[in-house]
Amino acid sequence: MKFAIVLNGCSQTYRSQAEEIYGFLKTSFLTEGEGETFVVCENEKQRDEIIRYAPTALLHLIKMDRYQPEAILHFIEHYEGMKEFRYILFPSDFAGQELSVRLGSRLKGSSMVAVEEIDVLEDGVLCSKLVYGNHLRGYFKLDFPPFCISLQKGGKEPCPIPVIKNRQIFNYEQRSDQDSFIQTYLFKRSEKDEGLESAAFVIIGGYGLGSREAALNLQKKASELDAGFGVTRPVAMNGWMNMGKMVGVSGELVKPKLCLVLGASGSAAFMAGIKKSEFIVAVNQDAKAPIMNQCDVAVIDDYVPVMDALTALINTWQSDFETKRTSE
Repeated sequence: MKFAIVLNGCSQTYRSQAEEIYGFLKTSFLTEGEGETFVVCENEKQRDEIIRYAPTALLHLIKMDRYQPEAILHFIEHYEGMKEFRYILFPSDFAGQELSVRLGSRLKGSSMVAVEEIDVLEDGVLCSKLVYGNHLRGYFKLDFPPFCISLQKGGKEPCPIPVIKNRQIFNYEQRSDQDSFIQTYLFKRSEKDEGLESAAFVIIGGYGLGSREAALNLQKKASELDAGFGVTRPVAMNGWMNMGKMVGVSGELVKPKLCLVLGASGSAAFMAGIKKSEFIVAVNQDAKAPIMNQCDVAVIDDYVPVMDALTALINTWQSDFETKRTSE
């Protein structure tokens, strides 16, 4: 069976998208299939990285002057070999979700977003995904191919892509004037914290921080403690911190050795973002907050004195360590 992968090479997260897809392939029946990757790119500077991390040996490189969903859909829809693909996979980000749904409609097939697993049926495909705030697992049958599927963020462990020799690369240039109704545009890169997902120590602030100023102060303290810093969705949506710092199913999925959560209630969507942490400490004045029953250590207190005490303790430990090392 043939499948296609569609990736956004214009994105800062191209490599993580590719490794996410590759991890999914390694645990599904598609690993035995014949795959082709379609990647959109803006310039030659991206070319080497795109080629190195493409999940399949056969690569279609589509050069555009900017990322534009309409132009991407137009190219894929009219690609002459598109009818051969039964499955078309997209990454878990917003762009992947948008393209999967719109392409499924255009090709008169089926689509589903945030899919964790797929299984073959005699008359279709069965998709499973988390639903109702990640409290339940739902199973959905798709009847009409091609099946356009975007993955569930964190559903499968990303898998490093091995060096693929003897790649077959096809180059295209696609005009991006399908959205002529747009008169002017500006793309601004988000302030995504590239180290948050791999940080060993993460501090996360919730709505209980109370203000943007408090969030900025906590971010500064996290930096002083050499910790990654993230926030819950309410903090980001209120504009207290940029969206690139958001932790949860709509943001980053972290897996530190120590996760310190301050002033967060612990919604299911947020807990999904920290569930792989080795040790979770929650500080909240509300003893009945859901997170207090889901963490390893619960501290019922105002986060400010707790952070002050923690900072003083760590500074003292570091000072003692430096003194001991110097004396030796």
